[in-house]
Amino acid sequence: MPAHAAAPHAISVSVQPRGTTCTETVAKGPNGITAVPADLAIPITLCAHVEDITTRTDQANVPVEFRVTLGTVGASGTSTYSGIVFSSAAGISQVSYRGNGRSTGTDTILATYEGGAALAMTTIEVTPPTRGRVASRIVAMEPPVRALAASNTQPGMRYASPAPGVPIAVQVQDSAERGVDEQILIVRAEGGIVAANPGLAQDAAVLCATAREQVLVVTSNGTNLLYAGGPPAPGAVNFTLCANGEAPPGGILLTIESANGALPPATIALRQAGAPAALSVEATGSEVRARVTDAAGNPVADGTPVRFLVPPALGVVSSTCVASRNGAASVVASLVEDATLLVVADYNATGAAATCGAVGTEQIAATLRLWAATPAATGADGGADDPYR
Repeated sequence: MPAHAAAPHAISVSVQPRGTTCTETVAKGPNGITAVPADLAIPITLCAHVEDITTRTDQANVPVEFRVTLGTVGASGTSTYSGIVFSSAAGISQVSYRGNGRSTGTDTILATYEGGAALAMTTIEVTPPTRGRVASRIVAMEPPVRALAASNTQPGMRYASPAPGVPIAVQVQDSAERGVDEQILIVRAEGGIVAANPGLAQDAAVLCATAREQVLVVTSNGTNLLYAGGPPAPGAVNFTLCANGEAPPGGILLTIESANGALPPATIALRQAGAPAALSVEATGSEVRARVTDAAGNPVADGTPVRFLVPPALGVVSSTCVASRNGAASVVASLVEDATLLVVADYNATGAAATCGAVGTEQIAATLRLWAATPAATGADGGADDPYR
């Protein structure tokens, strides 16, 4: 509650989010913010109102001062004392507030009118810092996709990849694993292409359609994300790694290093694949596993749709379509009679990637004979060399 000193003047003060429009009601009301981290990046607002108690009139162009014990105040929040802040025609004075980056606990905020003729007090909790101060390492988050493939619509190379790119998040941390902002990083993609993607705001396929760079310079800040759909995180960097349509399938090594070389680099190993070229299928018990590879024998791009089909009258599978991960997909089969299982991997040659919801115009397939009452068969691709056939 505001503490009023000598009549006829009174002052009220409250703590509010940045951008709040300060009014008499806001200044006299409860704090809009009750706690802030000591390393608050964006200053919040201290809002004060001065009035004549007798006439209930706003006091314009009168001197107001703000003092704090743990944080800082001022035009941008830089000291414990604001100096003189003259009120507006509505009797309003306001300054910015933030922590000092280190001190925590209950901060007492004082607003005084005319050197103590009226005084108001409120408090706010300053919590431990969420941002680091001294960088000690670079941490790369686990990407959602490990196998990529470049979409290529040139004649004779019209494969449309379900994973032409993958969003990447990296964080610069201090020794306490808190993110550190304003760190310049160099991102190098050996075998791939990189494109800046702040806040993971752009779709990977759209970004990769025009990406051309193999080296990227980025700066860590608190507006980027550690995973798609997550909250902003201090020290984070976001970009997209794209498959290179001009490079043959093979390994991609992503290296992230400090611009001044002071931190150990972080690396991520991924693989660029080609179009689906081979499909093998095997079963152990009721589990059926499919493996889809490109012409070089490497796993196809993550997200390649693999369909498992069995005659409805003979049984069911746990899923009729599974998106591949590292070239593999599996289901559980439940049969009432012996049946031949058909497994199909779809891909598209028309410019739109095949999915489980929209199968492709091209496909490779294999069959496997399964028994209802005996252990399921195991075979490479359902061919004549299958001893259980």
